[in-house]
Amino acid sequence: MSHVHQHVPVTVGILTYQSSIATVEATLRSALGFAEIIVCDGGSTDGTRDLALALGCKVIDQSPEFIDSRGRLINEAGVNEQVLESASFDWVFFLDHDELATAELVEEMRRVVSGDTT
Repeated sequence: MSHVHQHVPVTVGILTYQSSIATVEATLRSALGFAEIIVCDGGSTDGTRDLALALGCKVIDQSPEFIDSRGRLINEAGVNEQVLESASFDWVFFLDHDELATAELVEEMRRVVSGDTT
């Protein structure tokens, strides 16, 4: 059975803040095989949020208690919990804003989530 057009029923969480647009675009596009992408953003003004929305991602704000006065993340566990609370799927995968989800990773996640142990 071909899975080419079926999204993997996994939420991908990506934390962002003033990420390089080219870098974060590559990251977001690499995760489009998953059913949900949540971008948890720290208040970017560089186009990261607009790009994520244009690609169909859900964008949530990092809670103010988890960032300092200069916008730097001071509680990664807290923002990760925000993603988990917002996730629509039981399976959640975190991807750094400068990492890529390879085709092999997407297919391995599909296999694991489906329970296919072969």
